[in-house]
Amino acid sequence: MTELAEKQSLPRIPTPPSAGIRYYPNPEDSAEDPEFSAGTQSQPDEGDLPSQSFISLLKGIVIANYKALPRRLVKDVIWVGPLLILWVGLWIIPNMTIMTLPKPVSSLIMALIFLTATYNGFIGKAAFITVISRTFIPLVQRIRKGELSQIKEKYAQTAAIIKRAITRSKMLTLEIFLISGGVGLFASNILTRNNKIDKYLICVMCSVALFNDLSKGKNSPVVRLVSTALRDMPILAGQHLKVTLASTYLVITGFAIGLLLALLPSLFFNSYDSPGGYIFGAAFVVVGVAVHFIGGENAVK
Repeated sequence: MTELAEKQSLPRIPTPPSAGIRYYPNPEDSAEDPEFSAGTQSQPDEGDLPSQSFISLLKGIVIANYKALPRRLVKDVIWVGPLLILWVGLWIIPNMTIMTLPKPVSSLIMALIFLTATYNGFIGKAAFITVISRTFIPLVQRIRKGELSQIKEKYAQTAAIIKRAITRSKMLTLEIFLISGGVGLFASNILTRNNKIDKYLICVMCSVALFNDLSKGKNSPVVRLVSTALRDMPILAGQHLKVTLASTYLVITGFAIGLLLALLPSLFFNSYDSPGGYIFGAAFVVVGVAVHFIGGENAVK
């Protein structure tokens, strides 16, 4: 993706140091890890990324989250416990019963189902809890501390980076958005099961969480994980892809857009277990690949 190369692109990431680098869901989760190296979770936006491969980085994230799990469960039980009870209570109410209730009551129940991801599957519910714990609760805490202006500034900077990357190459942006958006549609079908409105909230929440991750720049494990995947995965097929911070932002943005398009398949598919997200996602990817080959000089080389 040479047209999106910036003055300082993401560097190559060789074999990591033996100690490894771990990324905890929230900074305080590293307090009880004696092997956690101070500074590994708060890298500056400027400068090189940690010397890690995709597999090593993924391993570090998995280990960190595993170690943090007991702490997170204890900390989150105050709201996860009532949520689980609410899920059970709402789930056992037959849909036909809900429809026969007085309109205000049925509307309230359907709103609760939507706002709590009650009808989503296990993966959707797990994502719902994770996004609230990892993104939205820390955001609320920062706002309560008076950091709203800093958050807005970071978000504005992130939007400017994305906008600048788009204007540099519209053809390349179209290609990236189609392919990564198609992957996002795939993911939306997994999160929602059938892309219906009563399960759509998790897609919006995940999109917001991804934008919040982008606002952290190179500090974000999501940005690092995607950038190393973009660099390492093509090597397995004997290909080389130059990865820049801008191209990484476009890929993540395209994926988030795919999640937001989750309602599109519902206009054409209406079943309990609809594969609409997979079908539309595959179509987006095919078109994106076609743009890659027919895009001429603006396509990725």
